[in-house]
Formats: sequence, structure tokens, C-alpha cells
Amino acid sequence: MFRKKYLEFLGSKNAWQVLRHICLDMHLSFSITEMAKDTGVSKSNVYRVLKDLDETGLIKTIKAGKKKLYSLDTSSPFAMSIWEIVIAEKYMNLAPEVKNTVDLLTDKIKNHVYCLIVFGSVAQGLEKKWSDIDVCAILRNEKQKKGVRNAAKEFFPEQRVELHAYSLEEFKKITDFVIIDSLLHGIPLLGKEYVFAVKKDLKSFNKSYLLYRLANTKKIIKKAKQSSGEAKKYFEDIATISLGEINSLLERKQTIPKKMVKKVNLNEEIKKMEETLAGKGDVIWLV
Repeated sequence: MFRKKYLEFLGSKNAWQVLRHICLDMHLSFSITEMAKDTGVSKSNVYRVLKDLDETGLIKTIKAGKKKLYSLDTSSPFAMSIWEIVIAEKYMNLAPEVKNTVDLLTDKIKNHVYCLIVFGSVAQGLEKKWSDIDVCAILRNEKQKKGVRNAAKEFFPEQRVELHAYSLEEFKKITDFVIIDSLLHGIPLLGKEYVFAVKKDLKSFNKSYLLYRLANTKKIIKKAKQSSGEAKKYFEDIATISLGEINSLLERKQTIPKKMVKKVNLNEEIKKMEETLAGKGDVIWLV
């Protein structure tokens, strides 16, 4: 009996470029033009990849006026497996010392957590020797918060492991800015099924998240002014990327790859963002 080979086209570099893009932002929808711009793959090749993805049931198409938008079909039997491969690739790209640290932390607290997600600068490949290793932990028992945090301090006294602990209910309701950062940019170490389930349904978030990010960026800019040399450049780069992400969420309803963020006058951009956010409602929609 003939059996269709659904995934042969995944041997293509272009296919993986497109899949990475739609998997990492599975809650969003993209036009062919947007995907071509974000991935560096030509529009004609993006179209061919999308045609193959459509045949496998890995994507769904949404009509927005005259434009077609494409997103990962999270109901596909392949969807989570493909997403896990993309996440595994991000994990393997962690700096060795970071990977070893989070591996040891995972081993020490794995029996007390549903999920463990590394996020922040290390998850985005922006860490420096003075960067914190930010980890979001979703606990099996909320009473274990203090114990899990103490464990992180005990096992990593010389390293700046910043562990943020939450209950599963808090995680599902996205009650904290750390949680949304973890969902948008994090690398799940444990509990990938929980992360997948929450992220695929992420359609909006409170404006207060962007206000928080903006306030945090102002603090980073202040640190840049107080620093010099490599540290100054590091803080300026982090601030630039943060402002680029805020602007992308407001203007394009999606996050922006760091390689696409352009240098700006930080103080002028801060003022522009404050004015834009002042005119928005309480909720920022991503769809």
C-alpha cells in the first residue's frame, strides 16, 4: 500500500528556516513577505516551503482582508515534535558554562517542578560574563518556593543564577512579566508540554508588560551611562534590542529577530514609545 512521505522536504535548509520562525512564535501569524524578511529566505522559496507545510497539515492559513497569513497548526500530530527540535537546537546553542549550570540546576530541583525555563540574555545569546542566568521554575507545590530558591543559591554561590518561582496556576494565567518573557524567548528545560500548551494560546497580554519593559530599559540605559568600554556597549545593545522588541510588538504584533534590530537614539526612542503606549488600551492584541 502506498504511504505518503510527509516530511521528506524537511531536508531543505529553507524549510527549517521557515519552521524555526513559525515555531518560535507559534502564537502569531505571518505573511509571506514578513517571513521572507525575517528569515532571509526569498519569497518564492518561502511560498514553496509553505505549500509543502500545508500538505502535511503543519500550518494553517488565515485570510486578513486581501492578505493571507500563515501560522503553525498546533493541532497537527507533528507540531509539538517539530517545535521540540527547534527548542533543542536553541538549548544546544547555549554557551557551555551556561548549559552546564542549567543542567546541574535541573538535576537538583527536577522533582519539585513541572517546568523549568531558562530565559533572558542567555536564552537570546546576548550574555556576557557579568550576566545573570535567569530561570523560571513552575513548582509542583507552591510552598516550595523558598526551598527551591535556596537550593539555587546553595549550589551556585559563585554564579548569578536568578531563579523565579511560580505555581502552575500563575503560569497558565500569565500573572507575571517573567512568565511572558519566558514564553516569548525562553528555552524550556523541563515540562515542554506545559509550555507548548500555554504558548500556543497566547493571543494578548496587558499593556503593563510593555510599560514594565520600557521602565526596565530606562534602567539599563542608566547603567550604560554609568559604565564604559565593553560593559557600556553591552548595556546599550540590550537596551536597543529591548526597544526593538517593544516597537515590533506594537507595530507588527510579533517579536523581532535581534539581527534585524537597528541602532537608534535611545533617549528619543524611549520618548516615542512612551507617547505610543499612552495612547493604547489596557490590552495589547497579537492577532
